[in-house]
Amino acid sequence: EKLMLGAPQVDANTVGLWHLDETSGTGAYIKDTANTNHGTPTGTTVADGFSGKARSFNGSSDYVTVTDSNSTDFGSSTNFTLELWVKLNSLSRQTFIEKRANSPLPYGQGYYFYVNSNGTLGSSLTNTSSYCDFTGTGTIKAGQWYHLAFVVNRGAPATEYFYINGTQDSSTSCTNNFDISNAVNLSIGAYQTGGLAEYLNGSIDEVKVSNTARSADEIAEAFRAGRDHR
Repeated sequence: EKLMLGAPQVDANTVGLWHLDETSGTGAYIKDTANTNHGTPTGTTVADGFSGKARSFNGSSDYVTVTDSNSTDFGSSTNFTLELWVKLNSLSRQTFIEKRANSPLPYGQGYYFYVNSNGTLGSSLTNTSSYCDFTGTGTIKAGQWYHLAFVVNRGAPATEYFYINGTQDSSTSCTNNFDISNAVNLSIGAYQTGGLAEYLNGSIDEVKVSNTARSADEIAEAFRAGRDHR
């Protein structure tokens, strides 16, 4: 059924895939269909999604926590991709996916994918002494569904890409690769570093984390599969 609806599929490089179709449960009942990285919601409500059901976030206290796992840490050399469908209710700086430690200072080690108040996409890779921040050029609007992707290719230099609805929005290079692994939980819909903030106001569906740099063709197909099979 999921295939018919165009929902993302698990492959050998999928480390987490949350369809967010669950309508009730307790504890970590937001199932990861790729592994056992199940999510625990704080608040959130069931909403109509881009494919099946989704989770609605209220912009002030809702988020989903996925317990720390080595599979969602990418060290200093592992390529990775973060994807999701999202529909915002309003524009402000809001978190899509974040896994970044509170310390050591100055940056807090990890990764962070978000939207800025002007609708551009943003990301940050950080460790104890280095960081690579990235702001896109295209914009998204409130009130409509988007497929978004953040791709990191840890080459020499590392290259990062944003995609909006299957089309590359922008790219940037980082002069060096550094370790972004940590021992904190992964957060969907809120920024956890130094205290919860930047809550998402809207709906999220079909969150996928991969330990590979998805190609432009793969990202485009992920968008088309959802768009064409709604």
